[in-house]
Amino acid sequence: MTSSSSQDDIDRSEKIPGYATPSHPWQEGNAVDWNETEGASVNERKTRSRSQSERLSRIHDWLSAPDPSLNYHKALRQRQAGTGLWLLQDEKFKIWKEAAASRLLLYGISGCGKTILSSTIIEHLLFHCHDDVRMVTVYFYFDINDTQKQDSKLMLQSLLSQLLLRSEMIPESVDTLISSCGNGQRQPSLYELLEALSQVLQQFTHVYLVLDALNECEQGNKLVDVLEAMDGWQLDNLHLLMTGRQERPIDEFLGRHLKEGYSICLHRNVVDQDILRYVLQRLGDERGLPKWNGNADIMREILTAVMRDASGMYVYISVQ
Repeated sequence: MTSSSSQDDIDRSEKIPGYATPSHPWQEGNAVDWNETEGASVNERKTRSRSQSERLSRIHDWLSAPDPSLNYHKALRQRQAGTGLWLLQDEKFKIWKEAAASRLLLYGISGCGKTILSSTIIEHLLFHCHDDVRMVTVYFYFDINDTQKQDSKLMLQSLLSQLLLRSEMIPESVDTLISSCGNGQRQPSLYELLEALSQVLQQFTHVYLVLDALNECEQGNKLVDVLEAMDGWQLDNLHLLMTGRQERPIDEFLGRHLKEGYSICLHRNVVDQDILRYVLQRLGDERGLPKWNGNADIMREILTAVMRDASGMYVYISVQ
C-alpha cells in the first residue's frame, strides 16, 4: 500500500539537488545552524567547523525527515510538574540505562499517558547525555494525526538526522550512503538506511533510543521488520525503550525478543499517582473553583468523581 507520505518522498527525491552542488539559497551560505540545536553539546560547537555544519545541513535537507521534537515539546507543555518521576526511580528503568543491549517496554491502554511519560524520559536522557559527546539520545513519536509520523522508513531518516546532530564528524558510512544514492539524487531505501544507521550507532558508547506509540505506525509489519533488524545488530551500546499497546503485530515481536521482566505495565494504580497530581493542580488553577478550596467536603467529592471517571486515563483528565 502506498501512503501519501510515500508519494511525497517520491516527489521530493525527484527535486533533490546534487549533493555536491546544492542549489537552494540557504544551502549556499545560509545553512541552518545545527550547533544551536538541543542535541549539540558545548564541545561539539567548538569542534565543528562552519563547513561541516553547512554540509550537515545539506544532508539533513536531503533526508527530509519529520521533526519529532514538535511532539516532544507539545507533550512537555501538557505535562504537570512532578509527574512521571516515579518511573525514573524504578529499578527496571535504572537497569535499562546501564545494561548492555537493553530493551524496555512501557505498555498500557490508550490514553493512559504513555506519550506524556515518554517526554519525561526523553528530557531526563537528554540531560543525562548532554555533556558527554560519546553518548546520545534519539527518539521518534509515531502519531496517528500526522501521516509523516506513521512511516517506519521516515522514522529511520529522522533517527539518522538526530545522530548526525551529535556526531563530531560526518561518518564514512553516511558518505557511502549519499554516494550510493547518486550524490543525493534519490532518497535512500529502507535497507540502505538500516545499514548506515547500524554503522553510525557504533560511534557512541551509549545510544538511548525512545520510540513512542508503536501501534500508531501505519505499517505495523514493516516496523516489525525494522525492529527485527535492529535486534539482529546485537549492539551492546544500544538501549531501546518503546511504548505502546499490547496489539499485533508489535506484541508478537516483543514476545519473541523482550526478556521476561523487561516491561512496565502502566496500570491504574501506577498512573493514578500522576493523574491525582494533575487534578489537584487543575482544581487549584481553575477559575471559579478556588472559592470551594475552603470546603474540604466539596473538594473531596469533586476529586473522587473525577478520579473515578478517569479510570487510569490521563487523556480523559487533560481534556476536561
